Amino acid sequence: MLHTKAMSYLFGDSTPSSLSSNFIELLRDTLSFGVDALLAEDRLRGREAEAAAARSAADGELLRLAELRSNVARAVDGSPRGNDASATSRCAAVLRGALEEAVAAHEAEVAADLAAAIAGLERAMADERAGCVRAFEALVLRHDLPGTSHGLRLVAGDPGYAVRVESVTSYGLRWRSEVRLPDGHALGHVLRVEKLLASVEIQAPETGGWLRKETRLKAQRLDRLFVTSATVSPQQVTLSLRAGADGAGAGFALSVERGAAVRVRRVAEDGVAVDVELVEGDAQRLVELAEKVRALVADVVAHRSALLEVTFDDEPLAEMNRPSLLVDRLVAAMAPTVKEIAARSLSPTELVLKRTVAGNRREELFVAKAELLAKLEPLSPAARQHFAALPLGSTPSLLPAPPASAPSSAPASTPAPRRPSARPSLTLPLEESGPTLVLEGRGTDGRAPVAEASGVLPGDGDAVSGELPEAEDDRDTQAFA
Repeated sequence: MLHTKAMSYLFGDSTPSSLSSNFIELLRDTLSFGVDALLAEDRLRGREAEAAAARSAADGELLRLAELRSNVARAVDGSPRGNDASATSRCAAVLRGALEEAVAAHEAEVAADLAAAIAGLERAMADERAGCVRAFEALVLRHDLPGTSHGLRLVAGDPGYAVRVESVTSYGLRWRSEVRLPDGHALGHVLRVEKLLASVEIQAPETGGWLRKETRLKAQRLDRLFVTSATVSPQQVTLSLRAGADGAGAGFALSVERGAAVRVRRVAEDGVAVDVELVEGDAQRLVELAEKVRALVADVVAHRSALLEVTFDDEPLAEMNRPSLLVDRLVAAMAPTVKEIAARSLSPTELVLKRTVAGNRREELFVAKAELLAKLEPLSPAARQHFAALPLGSTPSLLPAPPASAPSSAPASTPAPRRPSARPSLTLPLEESGPTLVLEGRGTDGRAPVAEASGVLPGDGDAVSGELPEAEDDRDTQAFA
């Protein structure tokens, strides 16, 4: 696999892991993609239902028009009309013609309305699918998905190489990305072989002679040839070397496969290629050249800038109405790692990783499980089940409301009486020269205190008293205790 710059990660308990990137950030972004995809699928199902309803309504309208045609025609045909030259017969003929014309026009209107409705729904569905592709693009331009292998394709241009990254997973995903090279990158110009490795030559047959043509082995220097195209995968490097930077002229085609023989073909100016049998020692030099190319492109994957195409199980994602299948595969691919991170995190409510920053310094990365679960809140309970394999726990806001419990027939138990206590009171003057309000708390049968109010009204001096309305909770009355 072609990697960006690798970093060492530890689990939360400081034990080593095989992770080379921030898996917690990958998990966050994968959940975001999954939610977007599932919400889009829900809307796609709604559009499909609308389309089915529109087709059903149109079919019903056409049936009613056909029935109307039949009923009117039967009425016209069954009416007495006299001979064929009579005014009634002529009128009947006009009516039949008008009937057919009117029904045909309205059938065409129904068909046109249906076509317009379906076209609008299909545009809306295409927009939803395009949204899924954009969400996937945002995910894979930032992260390497679990089990992903990358391959590169370089083609010489002006002034440098056009670079494409081809990515594939073991669970059915395949996509191509465009690369935008940073200024000053070595691939910004078409390279000669000597820029990668000096003094590269092989023994290859060459035909020559003035009087008698003969073929013999001759050293062929590759230094001055241009690398006009290359493919780099985890197992193989192929190179096209030509005399011209634009791919013109004679040259060689090389294939260096790990654990297999190096293959070389000599390519003439007219494109005719013949195999070259390498002599001892030449193959190792070509292996070194291939490794130089592999090292040169090691950082290219980090510069992916746009998604060109993506397929899932050989179906374009832009044409899929059920992206939940992709979400399920991603969750299944990530679940084992998430479970291991959870098991090795010292806090049961968090997922924790550590990474070495410099020397003996480590940085802790963590995310609360509640934060991850909150990402799923826009989904229905059924849709959240697509993430059930991830050990994120559950929160009350994500659980369906419990069923209302039936009233119990058993008599309620009587609470133990409390020890009587002194009744606290609070005296408040309502106005500077007005009445006084006395608030007292009293206990009743061991229950929460109830506030009483008493006071003297101005003018007639009558005393009043009574209970205050029952508090919403105990805090209102406990304030006086």
